[in-house]
Amino acid sequence: MQQILLIIVSILILGTGIKILNIYSFKGTDKIIILKDYEKISSFDELINLPEFDNKKLYINLYNTFCGHSVKEFKYLSDIKRENNDLVFIHLSTPKMTYESIWKATMKKHNLEGYNILMNDVFYKEFWTNFPNELYRATPFYLLVDKDKNIQRTSSPSFVKEMEIVDKGVSKILYFVNSNLDSIQDNLLFKTEYMRVSINFNEKFEFQEAKYFPLDSSFTIQI
Repeated sequence: MQQILLIIVSILILGTGIKILNIYSFKGTDKIIILKDYEKISSFDELINLPEFDNKKLYINLYNTFCGHSVKEFKYLSDIKRENNDLVFIHLSTPKMTYESIWKATMKKHNLEGYNILMNDVFYKEFWTNFPNELYRATPFYLLVDKDKNIQRTSSPSFVKEMEIVDKGVSKILYFVNSNLDSIQDNLLFKTEYMRVSINFNEKFEFQEAKYFPLDSSFTIQI
């Protein structure tokens, strides 16, 4: 029995060793690029002025491999990339609790297309000196860098996506109200200068129902 257990344990250890070896040997792909000599970069200014990024608009994604919020945002990056095909993505992994194997496994698992860099301690400390107002130095952290190397803080990919949905919804609502304003006013039992409108759309922003609330009455009209 002990011999069987030893064999099983040995197989498990061997399998884990092979998996780790495969991750270490990962050299990137044509889309998931590990920046050459990334370990030598010691400042943010040095990074954005590399020849690879000359005359390029950059999207900086600073994350930590063990940060749940960072990882959740990965799935929204493809939306940013699809809608901004002129952006070059740079994924900066902080050195906190991160080894090369974990870093490579993360970029591979989450398909982090663009340039990938595992920051060293010197680079990481210098990075935050460029943003003295960021007292908590939290991840994830996103930046846009234009072709002239002007740096701008930007919102998380999920927030950008949510705002796009809200803007689309507001546009739909305004269009609906303006298109049906005469009908709405004609059907109001109580004449009022103002009204509250509740309009429901489905996930595709197709109209489902509308309710109108004259502000001087609790009466509700539904169509």
